[in-house]
Amino acid sequence: MSLIHPTLLLLVSLLQVTGQEKWCGKHYIPGQPVVEPGGVYPTPQKFPEHEPLLLFRCTPKYHPFIHGDDNTASILIDLAITHTQMNGTAPFPGETKHDVENAKFLVTLSTDHIPVLAAKVMPLGRHQKVTFPLVTMVPQKKPHKLSCTARRVDHGSSRADSPSQSSVHTAHTTLSYQLPNNNGSMVKIDSETRGLQFRATNKEWYRIIPYGFYTAFDDYLAKNLSVLDAAVGNWHNMVHPVPTFGNLTALELVLDRMEELGLWLMYDMRWSYKNLTALAEEVNRIKNRKNLLLWYTSDEPDGWGDDPNDARRAYDLINELDGYHPVSLVLNCQNYNFRPYTTGTADILLQDVYPIGINATHSTVYDTPCTPKFGDCGCDNCEGSGIVEVANRLDGIHQMLEWEGRPGVPVWSVVQAFGNQSFWSRYPTDREFVAQSLVGLIHGARGLVPWITPTTEDISSVSSKIGKALRLISYVILDPKAVFTMPSDNVPAEEYQNNGQSALTGDFGTPNLSPLRRGIWRVNNALSVVLASNLGDKAASFDVELPSNTTELGVFLNFGATQETTGDKQVKFTLDTLGSVGFIIFG
Repeated sequence: MSLIHPTLLLLVSLLQVTGQEKWCGKHYIPGQPVVEPGGVYPTPQKFPEHEPLLLFRCTPKYHPFIHGDDNTASILIDLAITHTQMNGTAPFPGETKHDVENAKFLVTLSTDHIPVLAAKVMPLGRHQKVTFPLVTMVPQKKPHKLSCTARRVDHGSSRADSPSQSSVHTAHTTLSYQLPNNNGSMVKIDSETRGLQFRATNKEWYRIIPYGFYTAFDDYLAKNLSVLDAAVGNWHNMVHPVPTFGNLTALELVLDRMEELGLWLMYDMRWSYKNLTALAEEVNRIKNRKNLLLWYTSDEPDGWGDDPNDARRAYDLINELDGYHPVSLVLNCQNYNFRPYTTGTADILLQDVYPIGINATHSTVYDTPCTPKFGDCGCDNCEGSGIVEVANRLDGIHQMLEWEGRPGVPVWSVVQAFGNQSFWSRYPTDREFVAQSLVGLIHGARGLVPWITPTTEDISSVSSKIGKALRLISYVILDPKAVFTMPSDNVPAEEYQNNGQSALTGDFGTPNLSPLRRGIWRVNNALSVVLASNLGDKAASFDVELPSNTTELGVFLNFGATQETTGDKQVKFTLDTLGSVGFIIFG
């Protein structure tokens, strides 16, 4: 089935029509010089074992808190020993290793310089929670200032009156506390799980993993509302209409039908976000939609080399006019000006690495080589390792967010669902589509938005299985009590807790080199969700030790997986090449 997508062809042709000379900071046209693109995120300094650093951060669990729904504010406190210098670290002298590892701190909080939490003794740990009542705070559009202080308690003493004045650590951020939106939906970001919570007018909050395709509008969706019914039938919960929106009457009909069907809206302003007048008109027209989930402004600004201030100004205006729905943008480059393009520009980041059907080292469009300093092969700095590129890109973004001091920012994955055009010689197979999706979830993506529909019948069919699976497991993945591990052949399991990030140090540690990617979410030793994909070129197996209280193992997703009972409370799964499996262990 050959589908040449006009929307994608438009984007590719714009490179030449607009005289675009660089992509991700690199020349790519024959005859252009090879120059250093710059913009690479600086690798943080590593300190020796005898020079520990204290990582101290405080982060509101929710953004925003809502007056009437939230009576207290929960704040996540990070107190961890690391040897990597990053945002939030400071020298932490200790007499002995025992003194360092068993240190305690007096933690205080204030908002707008008014104390809200008296001194509380806390040990080292990530995502420790403290709460304070919101009754004294005024709900408002402008975020409140949140200041946190941690004072070392001398020599492990738990006495609250003996802090060491020479070891005082501070952290500053903001806390959003708003009146409820009585005219439309509201969305919160949970910084602990990096998931979303959604509430329509006068309804309950519930946790969601958004899943739905970018959908061509003018030549497709605007002419056929049954596309939306098909999305619901495929268990998609969101649609991302791709502008231009040439017919506003048709757009209103589409959005009305989406509301009727209960489909969330990811509203795209890629062509208007730089024009603040046009942006304001769109925001005011859309913001009270009952199914509005989030805004989408800049599409691959790092690739195009757009001015980051454009996205920053758009972000500020959207929050001024709305403030109840997060703002998102998508990054295309592997590591190019990450800080400027993600600071003050968006609440949610997407990545759109497209690794299927490319030549990673030689451009099939421009007949030039692709290196870290030159070329465009459709997959920036990719190595030709297929779906592993998805895992690597997500890990890289999460690592940079950790170094930036923003680990709670949600990252979503754009799943490749196109081909037979430009750099991409073919469409993904159904198994490749599933593996991209599962690997995204395993490596921390909390939303999946495939580019683009219409697509092949095979991809459309298997997308329904992904959508149905997400309805089943999203509440477990987004449960704050869920403990995540990512077992690997070459990495200790404890090193891959917290989505590959050490629960103690915040470092990502040893790269996962195993072709077998697995993610396990356990809740109170009573329920486990397991996802696995084999990215290797031969079959791979793994054993599952069932807890003694197991009552059932239920497989909800199977593409090329076989199951074998190998002993009492032991099961072995074997995955074909690009095979995937998902199952739940009930206890």
